[in-house]
Amino acid sequence: EVLSTEKGNKIFYAKWSIKKLTVTLDANRGTIGEGNISGETKPYGTALPTDVTRTGYEFLGWFTELSGGERVETVGDGDGSVTYYARWQAKEYTITFNYNGGSVHEGEEKETEKVTFGQAVGALPAPEKLGYSFDGWWANASFEGEEITATSIWSIAGDTTLFAKWIGNNDTAYKIEYYFENLQGEFEHIENRDETKYCVTGTSVSVEFKAIEGFSRVSNANEVLTGNILPDGSLVLKIYYARRTYAITLNKNGG
Repeated sequence: EVLSTEKGNKIFYAKWSIKKLTVTLDANRGTIGEGNISGETKPYGTALPTDVTRTGYEFLGWFTELSGGERVETVGDGDGSVTYYARWQAKEYTITFNYNGGSVHEGEEKETEKVTFGQAVGALPAPEKLGYSFDGWWANASFEGEEITATSIWSIAGDTTLFAKWIGNNDTAYKIEYYFENLQGEFEHIENRDETKYCVTGTSVSVEFKAIEGFSRVSNANEVLTGNILPDGSLVLKIYYARRTYAITLNKNGG
C-alpha cells in the first residue's frame, strides 16, 4: 500500500500465488494406479501419475487433447480446471505355430508371425496332414475356447503358441488278409478272400471272426488281430484258419 503523503522514488514488487486447478484425468480405457489425482484440486506444476496401465498397450503419456494436443508431465495452466488424456500404443506380440504333425507347401513355411493387440490376426498358414482334415488354429493344446482365425481380434497380452487341430478322416483304408491251411499243413495267403475296409484315421479296429465251412480260426505267431488306422492306409490285419479234421468209420457191410 502506498500512502499519498509519501514522497520520493519507490520500488514496487509483484506478489504471486501458485494457481490451483481442478484436474481431470481421462485414462482412455486404462487404469490409474498410484498417484491418481483425478478430481482433485492441485497446484500448477504438480506431477501427473505415471503408474497407468492398459492390457496389451504401452502408455505414451498424458496429452491435452484426446487426439493430437501436447504431451504434458505436470499440471499446466488453465482457467480453473484442466483435463488430460492418456494415450496408448498397441503392443506387438509373436505367434509361434505348432503344426502338430502337419506341414505346408514348400515356400509357404512360417514358424512365427507378428500380431498387434486389438487388431485382426491376418492370414494364417493352412497346413495339411495325411489322413487328417485341418480344423483350425487354437491358442492351447487342449483346443479349448475359441478358434483363432484371420479375422479374430488379438486379445492375448503376450507371445503365444497356436496349435493346429486335426480331425481324422473317416475314409482311411485298412486291409484284412486271410491265411488258410493247405493240404500240406502250411498256411498260405488267399488273396481273393482279402477285405478292404474304411474307418477314421487313428482309431483302433479289430478283425471280426467269421465262421468258414471246413476251417476253424487258430492262433498264429504272425496274426494281427487289432491295430490303429494308419494315415496312409497301410494297416494290415491278419487272421489264420486251420483245416478241420474228421474221423471216418468204414462199415464193411458184410464184406
